[in-house]
Amino acid sequence: MMRQVVADAAFGLAIFTLVAGLVSQQEAKAAPPVASDLVSISANASDLLSETVSSRAVVEAAAVVKAAVPLPNAASGSAFRLTDRTTAMVLLAVVFTIVFAANLTLFRQLTRRLVPVRRRSGRGR
Repeated sequence: MMRQVVADAAFGLAIFTLVAGLVSQQEAKAAPPVASDLVSISANASDLLSETVSSRAVVEAAAVVKAAVPLPNAASGSAFRLTDRTTAMVLLAVVFTIVFAANLTLFRQLTRRLVPVRRRSGRGR
């Protein structure tokens, strides 16, 4: 019985790994801003306030500052905000494997208990 549960768990983990590998995509992380970009932004801060600056310069400066200084989101009290991708995938794999093995064990038990036993009759065929 225990050997079958372990085999079911291994099968469930294999299915999860296959599906997660097919579905998940590695995100290309943005390169951290170069220090010279930040210095040039602070040096040109007076230019940003003038009326003659194009909106493109403002957008570029805002993008660099946003990448350099992460702002806390509204749900900063969330318990899972510090969970990285690897930890989340491992937790999902463990939960999926346990649920998968428990379901297969339950279905196997139900088929043993609820399927009527066929008796051979002594009569001729």
